Amino acid sequence: ENEYVRVEIDQRSGDITRLRDKVQDMEYLPPAGRGNRLEFREEANLVPHPPWCTMEPWHISYTGKRFEPEARIEINLREEGPLRGCIRVSRRIKLHADMPETVIVQDIMLYRHSPMLHFETRGQWHAERLMLKACFDLPFTAARVDADVAYGVAQRRLPQHLDNNASQTTGIGEEWKSAKDAPPEPDRFMQMWLDMSNGAHGLLILNNGKYGYDARGTQVGISL
Repeated sequence: ENEYVRVEIDQRSGDITRLRDKVQDMEYLPPAGRGNRLEFREEANLVPHPPWCTMEPWHISYTGKRFEPEARIEINLREEGPLRGCIRVSRRIKLHADMPETVIVQDIMLYRHSPMLHFETRGQWHAERLMLKACFDLPFTAARVDADVAYGVAQRRLPQHLDNNASQTTGIGEEWKSAKDAPPEPDRFMQMWLDMSNGAHGLLILNNGKYGYDARGTQVGISL
């Protein structure tokens, strides 16, 4: 905690359970919501590839199957100094029976005079056709997402909550009758930042890792 934000972390899962903006007096996680929730998604094997796609890694889509496997978790206070506090969350996860354990280590850091929460993620990856996402639930419904892309900014209208009597068109021209008919969100293109906003409130994510994300109106996932 500092003068700008208060962050609370679940000691069992390592997820963020509270992200409070003390300046605006607003919670940036909904009740029972989670931040930095690690989620594993099964990638779809696109055969044949779309005509414009020459390399599968550049067109990442999902089957809709998600995993939150059991993990051995260790949480330690690494730093509690006058400049910075740091909590380390280490996870060991068996994703494939014939592969070694996957190790994911995250340092979650808060500086004294900054409202930004920093994540440094590293580890050893032993899995195939799985994408690791860091997911954040939002306390508001974002109408659009603005993403930094090469030489500009991409703006995309987000699909909202659907009922069985209404159809909805996404920002890429797809349409479905209800939320359950919506296809799994593929990875979208981004570069260094992502802005989820409803015009009154927003959440900004700065990224220097993999350049991919997916988003619904009340959730965003960053590809790790």
